[in-house]
Amino acid sequence: MRSRATAHARTLLAAATLGLAALASSNVAQAAVKQAETVLPPGQSGFVSAAGLAEGTGSPHLTDQTSLFTSFRYKSALFGQQGETEMPRAGVRIVRGPYGVPSITGATDFDAWWGVGYASPRSSATGSSPTT
Repeated sequence: MRSRATAHARTLLAAATLGLAALASSNVAQAAVKQAETVLPPGQSGFVSAAGLAEGTGSPHLTDQTSLFTSFRYKSALFGQQGETEMPRAGVRIVRGPYGVPSITGATDFDAWWGVGYASPRSSATGSSPTT
């Protein structure tokens, strides 16, 4: 019985050693987002400003993606896009890309969430959507 337990222990030890050797010799997996794209169908944001209603334009971002939508193209959804920068308070930075979508960064978690609360109503007021 003892030799059977010893043999079993040696088998487990050998398997563990081989497993560790395989892990040590293998390359570490690397992951990265290479491309992220999206498009919002015309009028999908559901927002029409009072001024836009009177002028017949709707809102600044009501139809700005129509050409992308009809030609089966997409806009970039990656972080770090260039655009209009706003710093509503210390530690909060909001960059609105070419389609008005806010990218919010904060010095702390609280700052970032404060920025979300600050930018969301303004996105609704301009017709852009943070999820587009």
